[in-house]
Formats: sequence, C-alpha cells, structure tokens
Amino acid sequence: MGRSFGNGEKKFNYVYLITVLTENGEKYYIGKRSCNCPIEKDTYLGSGTLIKRAVKKYGKNKVTKAIICICETEKEVFEKEKYYIGLFNACKDKNFYNIADGGQGAIFLETRRKISEANIGKTIPDYQKEILSDIHKRKIICINTKQIYNGIEEVPKEIRNSHINQCCRGVRTYCGTLPETGEKLMWAYVNENGEFDYPEIPSFDRKINDFTYICLTTGKHYKSIGDASKDTKCNRNSIRDCCQGKQKTTYSKNGKKLQWQYSERDEGTLQNNKKVLCITTKEIFDSIRIASRITNTATTSISGCCTGRLKTAGKHPITKEPLQWKHYTEQ
Repeated sequence: MGRSFGNGEKKFNYVYLITVLTENGEKYYIGKRSCNCPIEKDTYLGSGTLIKRAVKKYGKNKVTKAIICICETEKEVFEKEKYYIGLFNACKDKNFYNIADGGQGAIFLETRRKISEANIGKTIPDYQKEILSDIHKRKIICINTKQIYNGIEEVPKEIRNSHINQCCRGVRTYCGTLPETGEKLMWAYVNENGEFDYPEIPSFDRKINDFTYICLTTGKHYKSIGDASKDTKCNRNSIRDCCQGKQKTTYSKNGKKLQWQYSERDEGTLQNNKKVLCITTKEIFDSIRIASRITNTATTSISGCCTGRLKTAGKHPITKEPLQWKHYTEQ
C-alpha cells in the first residue's frame, strides 16, 4: 500500500505495536516506521531508549510486533503515531515504554522542505568539490582483510559505509562489519609506499591553546587559532583539522587555498606521541593513539600500563590474552 515519491520519502510507512514479555507481564511500545523494504520483511523494533534496553535485556524471542495501521506518506504516519500514543495514554501508562508523545517528525519534515526550497539553484563551490574529490580518491586499506582500495567507491557495497573517512582520520575506531562473521572493520589511509598513513594528532593530551599556528602558504605565525581564523577568514575547525592532518588544506571565504601546521613543540611532553611496545605481541606502535585504534584499547589504559599504574590493558582479539605495554626506547 506504500508509494514511491520523488522527494526522498520512503515507500512504506506504518505505525506498529511492540509487545515485550517481561517477568512482570507484558509491556508495550508504540512507534512509527518509514522504510523501502516490504513491511512483512522489516525487522525494525524501535529506536526509543527504553524499548532498546528492553529488547537487549529480554531478547528478541520475547518480543512481538504488530502493525496498527499503514499510511501513504511520512507526514500521515507521524500524525497517526501521535494519535495512537495519545489514545493509549502511552507516555503516562507504566505498561508502555514510550516517553514522548510522538509526531515530532512532522516538524522535521517541514524544516527539511524549507531547507530544500532554500537550496534550489545553489551549487557546491569548486573548492569544496576539490576537497571532496581528494578525500574520495585517496587509497584506503581495510585493516582486517588487508585489502587495498583506490578509493571509497571501490569498496564493495556490502561493507561500504559513509563513515570510512572518519575511521581513516581517527575520529572513529570501527566502521562497518564483515557480512560473513560480523567482525567490526577498521580502516586507514595508504600512502605512496603502500604503508598505513595515520594522521598526526598532537592535541589529545594538551589544550589547543598551548600551540601556535603557522600558515605555510603565507608564512605568518599566529598565537591562537582565533587570530588565525580572523586574519585569514578560515573556519577554526578547518584550521585545526589541517594542523592535525585530517585534511590537506583550508579555504578562506574568498576561496584562497591555505595550508597549516602547529609550531615547533616539545614532542617529549606529548605522551600520546611516544612510541609504545606491546610486550605480549612484540609489536611497536608509533603512538598510544595508534595502538588504541589497532587493539581497540582505551588510550588511558595503555598509558596507565606504561606508567606502571596498571598491569595489563586490553586483550588480544584472537587469543584473548591480556596485553602488557611499555614505552619504547630505540636502542
């Protein structure tokens, strides 16, 4: 009964009732869903905080789902959700997991429509296209499978994810899973020599204001990121990302292309930039941050192990053996 729209709306829209069998009897949750797959094949069980906790606690075998009504549009399904939540007084009834009265999505749809209308006829500036093009053309490697791709577009659809670049830049630890095993995937950029190209991130253990900034294009030095942003008309976050290696250049409001870096600093005072040795596996990592990403261990735990505060930090992903760490000093 769903319809396909040209304005980005989903094909199928419906309101559902989730029933959870608990030790104290049945509890319920009313929600709405918009999807492109047939309703009978949709396994969605709600995104509310309480209902997600309940499903995790009692297991999916204790959960059933019933369709209350099917709607033609997203706007209609938001209105129906609000109607049925009010009809059952679900927000106040202790037997329901609902905590909001629903229907808020109608406001979102109206806002999305206004933004869409305001952007009609607008195009992406050439310098932004250049940034996006550079990002998508960089070689990347899936650390789990050791497979190298010439760009994100080459990654198979079943494991491709919009957050791969964030994983490569160190913003995320994992991105996507292997369909066969469900193993979480880690990614990194690959440099011209075929080696992992991790960005330098010097600001994790010290405040950004402890550094000065150099514009490599103009040669000017700035005492603060605010001064640099004000003088060059560049976004502060873009300057910081450029200094940390997350992007190659920044652009001022007039489209001028600029490159940045932090000033000279005492690398020894930045603990996360010291090399560390995993005693258990005999592997050497260029920094605690990189060791954290590869082994999925908190940086604070690795640091605590290196200083003697902790005996071990993290476990080997295959053998589950506790990992021991120490600062690495080149002989």
